[in-house]
Amino acid sequence: MKRRLLLLSFLLSTITSAQNSLNQILDSYENYFELPRETLFVHTNKTVYLPGETIWFTAYLYDRKENVSKSTSTNLICALFDESGEKVEDLLLNVENGIASGHVQLPKTISGEQIFLKAQTRWMKNFKEDDSFTTRLKLVSPLTTPHSELSADQRLNGQQIAIMPEGGHLVAHTVNTVGLKLLDGPKMNTSMSLRLFSENGTVLVNSIQVNEDGIGKFEFIPLLGQTYFLEGQPKNGSKILAKLEKAKPYGINLSVNNLFDDKVAILMKTNDQTLKEIKGKDHFLAIHRDGLLTLNAFQFEDTEHSIMISKDKLLRGVNIITVFDANLNPIIERLIFNEANLNTVRAKVSKIDTELKRDSIGLKINLYSKTQTNARLSVSVLPEDTESTEAEQSILSALLVQPYVKGPLKNMRYYLKNIDRIKKYELDNLLLTLGWSRYDWSNIFDAPPSEKYKLEDGFQITGKVLNANPEKDKYLTLYQKSHPQVYQTDIQDDKSFKLDNVTLHHGEKVYAALLNRRNKTEEPEITMKIIPSYKNKNISLSESFLIAKNKSVLGEEEEPLPVLTQEDYLVDDRLIALEGVTVSEDKIEKKLTHRPIGIIDAIFDGLKITTEEVKKRPTLQLVLQNLGYRTIITPLGNSIILPKNGTPSVVKPPVIVVDDVVMYNPSRGINNLPPNLLNSNTAGIDEIHYTHHPIEMGNRAVIYIYRKYGRYVGDKPKERFTSFLATEGFQRPKQFFNPQYANFSSPKFKSYGTLHWEGQLITDEQGEAEIMVPTLSQKGAKVFIEGIADDGTLISDYQTVSFE
Repeated sequence: MKRRLLLLSFLLSTITSAQNSLNQILDSYENYFELPRETLFVHTNKTVYLPGETIWFTAYLYDRKENVSKSTSTNLICALFDESGEKVEDLLLNVENGIASGHVQLPKTISGEQIFLKAQTRWMKNFKEDDSFTTRLKLVSPLTTPHSELSADQRLNGQQIAIMPEGGHLVAHTVNTVGLKLLDGPKMNTSMSLRLFSENGTVLVNSIQVNEDGIGKFEFIPLLGQTYFLEGQPKNGSKILAKLEKAKPYGINLSVNNLFDDKVAILMKTNDQTLKEIKGKDHFLAIHRDGLLTLNAFQFEDTEHSIMISKDKLLRGVNIITVFDANLNPIIERLIFNEANLNTVRAKVSKIDTELKRDSIGLKINLYSKTQTNARLSVSVLPEDTESTEAEQSILSALLVQPYVKGPLKNMRYYLKNIDRIKKYELDNLLLTLGWSRYDWSNIFDAPPSEKYKLEDGFQITGKVLNANPEKDKYLTLYQKSHPQVYQTDIQDDKSFKLDNVTLHHGEKVYAALLNRRNKTEEPEITMKIIPSYKNKNISLSESFLIAKNKSVLGEEEEPLPVLTQEDYLVDDRLIALEGVTVSEDKIEKKLTHRPIGIIDAIFDGLKITTEEVKKRPTLQLVLQNLGYRTIITPLGNSIILPKNGTPSVVKPPVIVVDDVVMYNPSRGINNLPPNLLNSNTAGIDEIHYTHHPIEMGNRAVIYIYRKYGRYVGDKPKERFTSFLATEGFQRPKQFFNPQYANFSSPKFKSYGTLHWEGQLITDEQGEAEIMVPTLSQKGAKVFIEGIADDGTLISDYQTVSFE
């Protein structure tokens, strides 16, 4: 009886000890991921650029726990770096609903073969793991050194082999699975194979196949003290050789079979010598990611222990498998990818069944989504012969895989698009070669992150109104013409004020007015401070991206792009193409001084509002009627502007842009037209640029209105205000425009040009959206689409569309 009680007491103690260990792992893991983490992806309009061109891009922020587009921060820091890692330019973007769009112009003097665009938030600096996003872009420059003239130290090194035993190390006298990856050489041919042999020349594995990325795996039983070698012979290259690490006498290894449709088989193996030491001792299997973790305690009763797990029990996408010993030391780790129930959809692009109008064509995008939800897309339309290929990362790889691995990845689009059994096998091999995840368990147990950097939501403005009378004056009002939001705050007894979460556009005027209790305004005398400050944005390029010329992220040599002369691609800045005739800009400079964003030559016309024009047509309504538009003023004073022909129920009103800010575009839900717009005094307008031909989303024409400095469209308000220049703030959004190519039919435009870019295209609940694309003498286009739906569905696709 006493013996039974002692045995029962021992079993209860063992169970309690195991439970305590499980709780310790769970508590440490949940604590480490308690603070919300942001993941980034940046989609650029293309991957190859010329000096002087503009990079157009859209950034997506993603919540990996909730699997939705979500931004804990609204302030996104972006920077452009040259090939040497020197910062060329930086900017700040405003993130709304998890998405931000921006642009950065390349200097005309930039040289090299590659450039880098990086995005991050300050909140990300709270974590040891780098959640910023960097994309590598190619540069075709007249100043670039031709590939054939590279010096010896610039040339590529010989072939190398990276070897990664599954789980992290080789264990003697048991079956080991080993992954391999070929580096620093030309892209592999799938016919190439390697062989494994021992130090005495015995061939153990005669034919190890690799895919086009040079990735493969093999199995063998290493003997203690023996040295093993991998040898391969590329089709057009020298023989390559690599030595494997020696096997350890003690240890546990891992073998995962992830090829089943509905389950994953996990096999843990050891040798007889290790089994004597660990038999009957607790081990712990953790499957985890992003603060979500499941734990199982187990014991080795034999040299093998297997576990089958349903894929329905796993997280979608990457899962991290970690095995702990009895002392909670992580001893094995491996990444797997669960493709079951992956929340992704494809896109279909088709021509709209309408007449081709003035060198433009309509395209319809349809998402194959089973849910009724809106989606936000970024869409790049390039000539069908473009040199710009798919980017190294897609929104799928950037959000589903990159956050869990060490270092940047390449060619992930291939592995995540149309996943079949072969791609599952290749993707699993890739993850095997990446080894352990980027999360260090010593940090998880002992060094959880702390909130050193606060979440940023716009700007805070603090200050004093020096001429305020607290007994009479009630509010201070601030606004910018480039943003529809008007901010209002109370004035305190000490004349101080504070505004939180303010959206400011950098370099734009901020207008301030003092409002008294009778709702009358007067000009305030104010002192103020804007925080946070971004004058030093403190953003740099990671060393992992500063790689040798003509190497990809995985070290593969790429075909060099042709070197161009300056005359090859862009027209002289002093010249403007107009209706097929080239004239000096000096001759028209006195007439038109604005360059509207979005103008394509020979489509837009411009009108300078002169004194004579003001006398003839004193209101905007008369000017637009003279330009061929039909105008209607409703009984409520609202303005309706229509093209020449058609009725309001059939013809879509044009987009209205005032000072490069979109004020009216129903296709995007924008309607900020000032009241009585058509009755505005023409004397306050400087220029009007217009087209009757649809070029915008939703088959709409565009009218640009530019106001005279210090004047308003409409009557000048009688209220008094003061103004100051915002030295801090976000980049003001602009519409895409094409650079001045000398000839849209030239091979250079076909190789490097952009037909159209939509930074933020919103679909309807059926997943459909339409865009208008200028054909620019092209016969077809490649359409690249990235995006995310409101329910978290990810979209990544590209298609070729014929214009004929």
